[in-house]
Amino acid sequence: MVEAVEKKVGITTKRKGTSSQNTTSPPKPTLEPGVNNKSTPNKRLTRQNAPATVSADASSSKDKASEPSLVLLDKNQPIVSDLQKKDVRYQEKTDAALALCRAKSDQTRKLAASQQSP
Repeated sequence: MVEAVEKKVGITTKRKGTSSQNTTSPPKPTLEPGVNNKSTPNKRLTRQNAPATVSADASSSKDKASEPSLVLLDKNQPIVSDLQKKDVRYQEKTDAALALCRAKSDQTRKLAASQQSP
């Protein structure tokens, strides 16, 4: 088991010999295609040497795979919350306009009543 890990990491050890012969330098890290050398430091984990995560329940990972991981929205098509906000704004404006009309008609009635001669 230890030998397999050492082989995967790139460390080879000899059980006999001097300390200078015990280890060799690990191979240089290889970059994935399309990765810029300047922006990726050498110590950064890549997909190849990153530890693999294993889920405890295999059925849950299958369920997650069937769900979309990314939802694209068309900016021209309103979503439900946009439509609800639009309805609320429309109702508020309508209520404000009706209140203003009622206030004006009440004021006009009072003014007309006071201007009438007895």
